[in-house]
Amino acid sequence: MKSIVTIMLIFLGFLSFSATAGALYVDVSLVRTTMKIEGEKLNPFLARYKLGYQLSNQLAIEAQFAKSAKEDDLNNLDVDVDEFNGYYVRYSGDSAYNGVTLYFIAGVSTTKLKWTRDGNSNSETFEDFSYGIGAEEHSEAIKNMVYTFEYMKYYDSNDLDVSGISLGIRYNF
Repeated sequence: MKSIVTIMLIFLGFLSFSATAGALYVDVSLVRTTMKIEGEKLNPFLARYKLGYQLSNQLAIEAQFAKSAKEDDLNNLDVDVDEFNGYYVRYSGDSAYNGVTLYFIAGVSTTKLKWTRDGNSNSETFEDFSYGIGAEEHSEAIKNMVYTFEYMKYYDSNDLDVSGISLGIRYNF
């Protein structure tokens, strides 16, 4: 089911391809994640990198990669995001409100977590449909720079819930 949704979103992106397409962009963000594991709440930080391609004024495809910038621990449970990959379709609003543009993002993410409790270590990889909303504002000082703020829901199950809020800087080529 997750693969079908992803393929449909990517197909929708290609259908909207227009003459204004072709803008490549990169983004660097700091993400504060919220993880709820076995009833405990942890907040590791991630350094996230995005590579995107603008298909039209409203649609883009995006690949995201992240690693732990700071792990978190609680009650002898130490959690580290060893690896994160995500592939998304992004839809931006048509016009900006006071210089801020809202966007929606959806796709699939894979997260590899490492945890240690009482000296015992383990790791597990989780994959899920991910979605979020963000806002961006173009820099007045640097022509192709954009400031970004984003909320993402990365993984949701009975045992594990992962979401994140990020601040970043994007550069459009």
